[in-house]
Amino acid sequence: TTNGAAKEICVALSATNGTQLWAAVMDDALYPQGGVGLDDGPRTTPAVADGSVFVLSSYLKLYRLNATNGAILWQRNLASLYGGTIIAHQNCASPVIEGALLFLNANTGTSTLMALHLADGSPAWRSQDEALTHSTPVLATIHGVRQIIFVTQSNLVSLNPQSGALLWRFA
Repeated sequence: TTNGAAKEICVALSATNGTQLWAAVMDDALYPQGGVGLDDGPRTTPAVADGSVFVLSSYLKLYRLNATNGAILWQRNLASLYGGTIIAHQNCASPVIEGALLFLNANTGTSTLMALHLADGSPAWRSQDEALTHSTPVLATIHGVRQIIFVTQSNLVSLNPQSGALLWRFA
């Protein structure tokens, strides 16, 4: 809790001795639909690239933090920006990074699967109409083809990570 209010917090710890280096408040920690215990908090894992920490909250708020001090460099409320909705038990999927792109499912109703530019959080591409699950996307090379694979509520979906073009879908 922060000032008596439950909050989702990103904490950086020293790799040397485990001491706390910084903590940054990300979002409210309210889970009225259940599924998350009062002491469970968010269930996503931050991604690290380019001297930054990228955090996706339970309520689809994406943050880029300075890895040295936790200062917010930019933030995007994906639900507000793209008309997304929060699924039961909130988001559990973590952002995935490759090169200058961050991949996630923003559960926006249309073109839900997306890649955002690390520099400013702007969309590189959006693709497919696939409902969010608690599963983190996976980057893989299969038969020599690089792809980003999403488990959605209806399908297993593979996209070209650079363009968002559909490679394959399996119900």
